[in-house]
Amino acid sequence: LIVFFFSSRRRHTRYISVTGVQTCALPIYSLQPAPADWPLIRVDTAVGPAPITTSTYADDRADMLFPMGISASLRREPASIRLTAPVGLDPEGLPHPYLTAAFAVHAQWVGREAFHAGGFSVDGAAWLVIGERHAGKSTVLASLAAAGVDIVSDDMVVVDGNEAYAGPPPLAL
Repeated sequence: LIVFFFSSRRRHTRYISVTGVQTCALPIYSLQPAPADWPLIRVDTAVGPAPITTSTYADDRADMLFPMGISASLRREPASIRLTAPVGLDPEGLPHPYLTAAFAVHAQWVGREAFHAGGFSVDGAAWLVIGERHAGKSTVLASLAAAGVDIVSDDMVVVDGNEAYAGPPPLAL
């Protein structure tokens, strides 16, 4: 598990390694609201069998298979995501993991990087908590939330140049 610090007041990045994962630093300086010119992505759901049999990725479309027969069909233009499941999907369960993965692809299509990471904000600076699956990212963020720290994302942070943006809304931390 790695915690990265990104500050707009300092033109360098500091990081600490919380457990034994190889570390690296990224040149991101502050957490920002999404710009008004970012594309809107239409999201809809359907009930039925997955219309795809394999995950694919191209410059204008992607198809993703998830466990339990759930799939996501993405289109670059117009920006859209269609989630299909054998039974109706609970809207509260869409962000994690289905929309997070789909939004990461859309971010890449418009030249941004998406990280499987949690994020929190202190004094206007963004901190990212990055680690492998089950490394404890959500546990760290839940502890921070209990201490009154603002949590901005618990699963994905999007990077555009030197700015960091929250991914889908955090789970109930």
